[in-house]
Amino acid sequence: MYIWTILGAGGFGVCLLLLPDMMSTIFGYPGQDPLLFGISGSIYVAFGLVAIPGFISPVKFAPVLLLQVCYKVIWFIMVLLPSFIVGSVPGYGVDICGNLRNVCSR
Repeated sequence: MYIWTILGAGGFGVCLLLLPDMMSTIFGYPGQDPLLFGISGSIYVAFGLVAIPGFISPVKFAPVLLLQVCYKVIWFIMVLLPSFIVGSVPGYGVDICGNLRNVCSR
């Protein structure tokens, strides 16, 4: 799980910070406020950096994984689920939901 956080979240965050236009094009994201896009990228990079010592001492850094699961569940319930109910989920929202399923099942 830590290696996924280091490579997946950290790498994704770096790409959001360094290549925001390319990431928007690849994933079909709508136009974003650069500050919001930047905070998302920064958070993902922070998760990746904090997971590095967690790879060495997994139990000690378990709260990092707990924080990831918590924010993803909250996002799913408060943001994505209402969009599903209304029927206005963009394609990339479904992709993010699939990633959430993969991460939580590990």
